[in-house]
Amino acid sequence: MYRHLFESQKNNRKKPALHFVGRDITYGQLFNEVEALCCAFRKYGCKKGDIVTIALPNIPSAVTLFYAVNKLGMTANLVHPLLPAEQIIRYATETKSKFLFVFDKLADGYISKLLDCPVPIRICQAQDYITSFERVFYNLFTWRDRRNLRKNRTDYLKFKYFRHEGARLSKYMINRFAGGDDDVAAIMHSGGTSAEPKSIMLTNANFNSVAVNTKRAIVGEKAREKDAMAMVLPMFHAFGLGVCVHTVLSGGVKSTLIPRYAPERIVHYLKQGHITMISGVPTMYRGLVDKKEFNCRSLKNLRFAFCGGDMLTDELKRDFDSVMAKRGSSCVLDNGFGLTEVTGVFSVNKAGARREGSCGKPIGEDYLIEAFDDDGNMLERGGSGELCISSPTVMKGYLNDTEATEKTFLDYDGKRWLKTGDLGFVDKDGFIFIQQRLKRIIKVSGVPVFPAEIERLVNTLKDVDECCAVGIEHKLKGKVIKLYVKSSAEPTKLKKTVKEFCRQKLDKWSCPKAVEVLPELPKTLMAKTDYRLLERNGMKKFVQEETDNDVKTKK
Repeated sequence: MYRHLFESQKNNRKKPALHFVGRDITYGQLFNEVEALCCAFRKYGCKKGDIVTIALPNIPSAVTLFYAVNKLGMTANLVHPLLPAEQIIRYATETKSKFLFVFDKLADGYISKLLDCPVPIRICQAQDYITSFERVFYNLFTWRDRRNLRKNRTDYLKFKYFRHEGARLSKYMINRFAGGDDDVAAIMHSGGTSAEPKSIMLTNANFNSVAVNTKRAIVGEKAREKDAMAMVLPMFHAFGLGVCVHTVLSGGVKSTLIPRYAPERIVHYLKQGHITMISGVPTMYRGLVDKKEFNCRSLKNLRFAFCGGDMLTDELKRDFDSVMAKRGSSCVLDNGFGLTEVTGVFSVNKAGARREGSCGKPIGEDYLIEAFDDDGNMLERGGSGELCISSPTVMKGYLNDTEATEKTFLDYDGKRWLKTGDLGFVDKDGFIFIQQRLKRIIKVSGVPVFPAEIERLVNTLKDVDECCAVGIEHKLKGKVIKLYVKSSAEPTKLKKTVKEFCRQKLDKWSCPKAVEVLPELPKTLMAKTDYRLLERNGMKKFVQEETDNDVKTKK
């Protein structure tokens, strides 16, 4: 991946590579910083095969660290920065990481735990990349957000000192790329194809294939001079890293970093000319369409808009396309299909190749997808079965889980096929149709939530006999979690206990929005908990509860 960046920067050194909070960072500056970080890593003895954990939002240091790690042939363990401290530290220690990089405003809440972490930490800041004038106001308004860091005197752990060390140590510079195509570039944490949390290993070849084919399929061989991608999807998301960062930088285009999604921020960048392409999840586009300021003259500059991470509804596509058409833009909202195991993106609808209800066609000629029956036999085009993929983007495997890796693949006709866990079919023209998810992943604001993980956690409580987590439709977040609990304990007290327990142990997307205590959970004929029935019944009750709350609020 570093080699792609190296080739791109040779002809674009003075061209903006990143835009962050009003400042452009050129390809030359980006490349120089990557080289300085390489020197810093080498000073501390880091070498090919080592792992570095990066738990950062979309800030420039996340990008520069990743490519420095990649140049040295190391692996980036990309972790969600909003996860509980215990989980971040566990990911870092289990992978035997050489360093853990965290964001100051988030680390402030758990700095005491980080200081006890056996993995050396470095603290990154947004102000590392803003002007001196802006830094004065930033520090003024965020002063309270870092009081624990000041109390523990953590200045020596700042990322800027780590970077400065490397900049002074040119003797550690290496002029070659230490990694190979089959080396693991990134470890990403997702649900796997079985809805169980997995750590997925993606190689340099995986990401480079995405970069080459996505650029060719969507933008064409040559991007426009002022093209810029909105980097809203995080780097710990395969689509975010593969498309919004690597594809963009490989093609000499600018990536506009947005650390935290806010519709008004995207509108601002649109008006300033810092966005001509957007990739995001359905809830993000719904927020934009519902924002009055989004319907502005600058929409005519928007060339491409792509949606992934969850199902795109006909209503949302119609609303978005209508706004664009009113502003004289030819841009429409296109959806695609992909999963972390195939490096985030596999197919997409695009100009000249769209079909209603489909997820488009594969973006590469050697990207194969077919439906298979339960016995592992390939079905004829149009037949419904589990969709399986064979392509250069298929993962290397699950980290430290050979058994799960083997269960995810099948061999057919001399090729190795990845089982996606999705039921669907491919029509005679090659368009992909998803009918339903075989896996029980629930998408909350585009973030995958794993019911099995919630259930395992809550089942450890002494008053809980059994539980089941389901997804309930929500007008803003797409879906939220409702938890059904089997217990004979006092319901009101137990609900409070469960919610507080989840708040402490889970990320905010996995925390139940509602908890209902039942004497028994319904079962299927196979004696399994009937989560589909609970999902249907829960939807009806949740809508009524939301309506009652709205009435109380108005009163």
